Amino acid sequence: MANAICLIGPQGSGKSTQIAALERQGFVRVTMSEVLSNVQDPAFRETSARCMARGVLAPTSEVMPVLFQHLDMLRQGCQDSDGLSIVFDGMPREVLQARYLEEYLDSMGCRRAYVFLELRLEVSYQRIKKRVDEMLRSGQSPRLDDLDEKVVRQRLGVYFDRLDPLRDYLRSSSATVLTVDADLPEAAVASRIMEAVNDVLVPV
Repeated sequence: MANAICLIGPQGSGKSTQIAALERQGFVRVTMSEVLSNVQDPAFRETSARCMARGVLAPTSEVMPVLFQHLDMLRQGCQDSDGLSIVFDGMPREVLQARYLEEYLDSMGCRRAYVFLELRLEVSYQRIKKRVDEMLRSGQSPRLDDLDEKVVRQRLGVYFDRLDPLRDYLRSSSATVLTVDADLPEAAVASRIMEAVNDVLVPV
């Protein structure tokens, strides 16, 4: 594995838009919710569903081995695993996840950058609410946990409570840590991400 970009930000910060742009440049998206949804173990799925419904994180000691198994499968399925470049969607979320991930990426000899998309909590909440309203008006089905204001605010609270310790931990490591204002126009955010990571990562 050559490169990893970890794009970290609250819901509504535009991660999906920026990750789509990175995918067009050859990065492979890894989203924890999708990885966990493929787990067949009923007890694990029940635990994950309970945590999502409450707006809290699933146990790190359980989810990280699942993530690493998924990454190993990606590497095995890639003709040039040394050239594989990953973009993590919203990972890591807290210090313990970051420790596990740093150890794994170190073992792969992977160059990486952690990019924090900064957005105020209330702006994030209003963006989620607007997106839900737009989906409902168009006949689409939003995430069930996005329909409950208490759960949404709990989920955002968990994110912001862990943000500063996570960033401080990563800054103390050998990884590159960047912060980008997610309130800027999409094109400006994309440009700042790419300008910064081009100095760090192996060309895709």
